[in-house]
Amino acid sequence: MRQNKFLIKFLVVFFLINPFKIFSQENRFINYSVDDGLAQAYVYNINQDSKGNLWIGTGNGLSKYDGYTFQNYSEQDSLGGNFITSSLKTDKGLWFGHLNGKVSFYDGNYFRYYVYDTSSIVDIEQDLNSNIWIASQNKGFLKFKNETAKGTLYQNSFMYPIFTFKFVDENRLLIGTSEGVKLCQANKNNKIVVNKDISEIPNGKIVDIIKSKKNDKFYVLTENDGLFQIVLNSDNYKVDKITDHYDFSRAQSLFEDNEGNLWLASLSKGVYMLKISKNNQFSEIKIYGENNGLQTNATKSVFEDREGNIWIGKYGGGISRLVASANSFINFDEEKYSNNIHSICITENVKWIGTGEELLKVDLKSNKVLHTYDVNGALENDKIT
Repeated sequence: MRQNKFLIKFLVVFFLINPFKIFSQENRFINYSVDDGLAQAYVYNINQDSKGNLWIGTGNGLSKYDGYTFQNYSEQDSLGGNFITSSLKTDKGLWFGHLNGKVSFYDGNYFRYYVYDTSSIVDIEQDLNSNIWIASQNKGFLKFKNETAKGTLYQNSFMYPIFTFKFVDENRLLIGTSEGVKLCQANKNNKIVVNKDISEIPNGKIVDIIKSKKNDKFYVLTENDGLFQIVLNSDNYKVDKITDHYDFSRAQSLFEDNEGNLWLASLSKGVYMLKISKNNQFSEIKIYGENNGLQTNATKSVFEDREGNIWIGKYGGGISRLVASANSFINFDEEKYSNNIHSICITENVKWIGTGEELLKVDLKSNKVLHTYDVNGALENDKIT
């Protein structure tokens, strides 16, 4: 009991003489690597299942992270390939594309994979009728009505490689290629035909197309020519470049968070966050990279989990979780602990959290409460501040 009282008093003094460690405005990254159990350090995509597990696609296996440990899967576990190029979450489960052209489906218990005469899988999307569409880089599209149905092959009417796509309506889709963006249509003869070239976007490699969660805009990311938005109606479209003030060179992927902010991953400049304002304009750009804790500027993907955490997949550096102190919320089970937090101190592996009733020792990576120290009777004023 004396040890607990001494520890509590010591930490209270520590809080007072080290105020810079409390609610720091600096961004922190919690980094996870092969040493922590990740299958490989090269991370290409991140997704989350209905149970809250993260699924991390690497160049040498698929990792499931439950918040505590990693469990890795490979071809020996009936995965279609060890190189995970893309992923999609649906109500039925998770789809994964592979560099070898195979496609895997995970139903929550088991993997199954599909073999077709395709090339590397570059993107997986769901249309308005819940059909699954899988794009290969050079050999067209596969359409699945569900995970048990046989896939239907749709041939492209063009020869250039595909890198990304998104459905506009029931039959029309925007396709990002090595030669710019094409507005295409899937016809009844199982062909993907080009209706229009979107000539307002440079005729180079398109690395990602996403549909905004907030409005009818589509965002188009080029590898080296910038970021654009497209507004489509039945016959016409309007294209605008989002900014000319930043060099988005070697861009890799784009993600929109639940607030409408855009996150852009680059192989050479780290991650850009384009913050959206109340009038749906991008008012601020933040850059996360080697200069503020990300360890590397080589990034491939960004993902937001259902708790609002931002995860960054790195090219050679594993994954990182962004902990922005000014925007973070720490919630505990109120039946066990008080949610009335008065102070936080972050050390190398542990967060010390002072509440109105106790001192909590919390694991920095998992947010798991490791130990509680009861302050009743320990101090004249039981509130730790």
